[in-house]
Amino acid sequence: MNFQSAPRTENYLIRRYVSEHGRWEVGLSPVLFGVRVRASLVGEAWCDVDYCAGDDWAFAAELLATVVIILESFPESVSGREVNRALPQWHARPINKDDCWPKLQAMAAEILARKESVAA
Repeated sequence: MNFQSAPRTENYLIRRYVSEHGRWEVGLSPVLFGVRVRASLVGEAWCDVDYCAGDDWAFAAELLATVVIILESFPESVSGREVNRALPQWHARPINKDDCWPKLQAMAAEILARKESVAA
């Protein structure tokens, strides 16, 4: 699936991207102590991806880019449950203090490496 910039909503007040067929959305949501990267089926109240970036905006941008790379590797028809199961779960917040973050980075790096090998 591919994501394009989209108007913000009450669930994605800072930044929002929507998949090309309008099924998935991903973006940045403010919370009391910073920002979260979230993804869900469009219009759903439940987030299938919910990672805390704390109050570090540079990290939030990096985390969002990483999550988008991973989500783009799924078909648009993927269920929220499948996405949730495929991504690592966190235990400490913000997640750059959790072993979840290196796992996400490794997933994204593997996806990018596959894309490069196909393009070569």
